[in-house]
Amino acid sequence: MATATRSEQFDTGLSPDEAARRFREYHFAKRGKVTAMPDGSLQGTTGKKVATRILGAFFVPRSWWPLKTTVRLTPDGSGTSVEIVVADNFGIGIRTGMRGKYAELMGDQATQLKTAMS
Repeated sequence: MATATRSEQFDTGLSPDEAARRFREYHFAKRGKVTAMPDGSLQGTTGKKVATRILGAFFVPRSWWPLKTTVRLTPDGSGTSVEIVVADNFGIGIRTGMRGKYAELMGDQATQLKTAMS
């Protein structure tokens, strides 16, 4: 199965710096990592990739399922235009029966980030 993704775009009254700070805080609260990319976007990862692959996705909590979130922040008038792309970060392996559950998890993450950055 190819990597599944979910995209969201919205405007917020926050400055780009404040939106980036909230993105980092969200990922740090989930024990994730955030990396600044060369194109100016931020990439956050959450989940436990190795544990999920070794134990199997059906035997670990969904909060362990690996996700990669990329956010692009563009100044827009008095606020910021935010583009979020959430993707599974499972890597190579069998995803049988996971498509719908991953789609739900990615939707939840996008919604939580939208709330955190609004």
